[in-house]
Amino acid sequence: MRFPFFPQHDSSDCGAACLRMVAAWYGLHRPLSSWRELTQPDSSGVSLAGLEHAARSEGFECMLAELDFDEENGEPGLRQAPLPCIVHWEGRHFVVVYRIGRHNVGIADPASGRHRLRTADFVERWKYGQVKGRVLLLQPGPAFTEGKEDHAGGGWRFMLQYLRPHRRLLVQVLMALLMAGVVQFLLPFLTQAVVDIGIQNRDPGFIWLILAGQFMLFGGQLLVRFLQDRIVLYIGTRINVNMLGDFLKRLLSQPIAFFESRMTGDLMQRTNDHHRIESFLTAGMVRILFSVFTLVVFAVVLALYSLQVFLVFAMASLLYSWWLLLFLRKRAAADRRQFAASAMNQNTLLEMFEGIREIKLEGSQQKHRLAWAAVQARLFDANLDALRIAQWQEAGAVFISQTKDLLITALVALAVIDGRLSFGMLLAVMFIIGQLNLPLQQLIAFVQAGQDARISLERLREIATTKNKEKPQGITEIPQGDLVLQDVSFRYSPLDEAVLKDVSLRIPSGKTTAIVGESGCGKTTLLKLLLRLYEPESG
Repeated sequence: MRFPFFPQHDSSDCGAACLRMVAAWYGLHRPLSSWRELTQPDSSGVSLAGLEHAARSEGFECMLAELDFDEENGEPGLRQAPLPCIVHWEGRHFVVVYRIGRHNVGIADPASGRHRLRTADFVERWKYGQVKGRVLLLQPGPAFTEGKEDHAGGGWRFMLQYLRPHRRLLVQVLMALLMAGVVQFLLPFLTQAVVDIGIQNRDPGFIWLILAGQFMLFGGQLLVRFLQDRIVLYIGTRINVNMLGDFLKRLLSQPIAFFESRMTGDLMQRTNDHHRIESFLTAGMVRILFSVFTLVVFAVVLALYSLQVFLVFAMASLLYSWWLLLFLRKRAAADRRQFAASAMNQNTLLEMFEGIREIKLEGSQQKHRLAWAAVQARLFDANLDALRIAQWQEAGAVFISQTKDLLITALVALAVIDGRLSFGMLLAVMFIIGQLNLPLQQLIAFVQAGQDARISLERLREIATTKNKEKPQGITEIPQGDLVLQDVSFRYSPLDEAVLKDVSLRIPSGKTTAIVGESGCGKTTLLKLLLRLYEPESG
C-alpha cells in the first residue's frame, strides 16, 4: 500500500499536514483545515507538543522522544521505532518518516512530496547539529476511530458556479470554434488542389482562385479569433472579479486568530491562485476545445490520406503524451516548493518595509538584508528544481516529436515515389502533421495547467469552505455604562500559559482609565478582549 501524501497549503501547515498523512494511513480521513484547527499554529508553525496534543485528541497514543538513528547502549533508536512517525526537520519543519531501509529512508515532506534519502543525509538533516533528533511516535489507541470527513462543495463544482452565468457567451465561443474548425478542415484539400490540379494542368486561373479562397478563409478565421478573444477576456475578467470578491469577503469574515496563524505572503499568494484558476477556466478551456476539435478533424483527414502514416503518428503521440505525463507528480512537488519560497519572499519584504523604522533605530539593516538573501537562495533552488524538471521533460518530448516527423516524412516520400500518393497529397500530409503538433502540445499543456489549477484550488478551498464557528467579531457600538470583567482568563493556545488569569476589573463610564504594566503583561490582549476580537477562555 502506497503511503498517502497531502501537501501543506501554507508555510505554517507542515505539522497539520503530517498529522493528516499519518491519520490517513490508519484510515482516518479529515481535511487539512480540521487538523489545523486542532494544532492551532501561529505564523511560525506549531511545536511537537502541539502535534502531540492534537493527535491525542483524535485517539492516538503518543510519545515525544529524542533518539539516535540506530540502537545505542541498549536504547532503541529511530530504526526500531514504529512507523510512520513525525520528525523535526532541519530545525524548522516537520516531515513523516514512513519507511527505513538498510541504506535509505523514505520521507513524506508536505512542502515537496515523497523522497528517498540516503541514511547519512537523513540523519544530518534530522539532527541538524544536535546530539539526537526529535521525534513524535504515534499509533492508534482504543479511542481511535476510522472515518472520512468530506468537504462540502468540493471539486471543480465549486468553481463551475462562476461559469454558469456566462452560458450564452460560452455558446458563442463554441460556435466560433466550430467555424474555425471547418476552415481548418478545408485547408489541406485546398493545398492539394493547388498542386495536383492547378500546377499539373498549368491553370493559373484555378491557382489564383484557390489562393483567393484561402485568403478569405484566413480573413474569416482571423475575425472569428478576434471576437473569441474579446469574449474570453470579458468572461475571464468577470470570473476573476467575482472569485476574488468572494474570497476577500470570506477572508475578511475570519476571526483575528486566523490571520495571526498565517504569514501575509501566504495570503497574497492566494490572489495569484485565483488568476491561475481563472485562466484555466477561460482561455485554457477555449484552447483545449479548439485543440481537441482540430486534432479529431486532422486525424480523420490523415487517416483518409494514409492509414500507415496515421498509425505512426498515433503511436508516437501516445509515447509523447506518456513521457510528458511522467513528470506530472514531480511538477506538482516543484510547484509547492515554488509557492512556499515565493510566499516567504513576499513576507520577508513586507516585514522589512512595514518595520523599516524599527530596523533603522536598531541598526539591523545588515541582518535583514542577509535574511532576505537567504530567502532568495531558497527561491533560486526552488526555481532551479522546476527548471531542471521542465528541461528533462522538454528534451524527451522534442526527441520523440522530431523522430516522429522524420519518420513520417520518409514514409510519405516513399509513398510518392511508389505512386501511392501524389505530390499535392504529400504537401497536404505535411501540412496536417505540422497542424497536429500544436494541438497535441496544447493538450499536454492543458493537463499540466489543470494540475496547477487543482493545486491552487486546494489552497483556496481551505478558506472558501472554512466554517466560521465564532460570533461576528468586533463591537458594533460603544456600550453604555461601566465595563466589567469578572474572573476573565485567556490563552492563545491550549498549550500556552494563560496571558490573563482570573482578571476582574471595572472601567467606569465617563472616565478616562489608563492600563499600565510592563511589556508582555497582557495590556494589548486585554484591549482585544474588550473589543471582542477574542473570546475569553472563562469568565
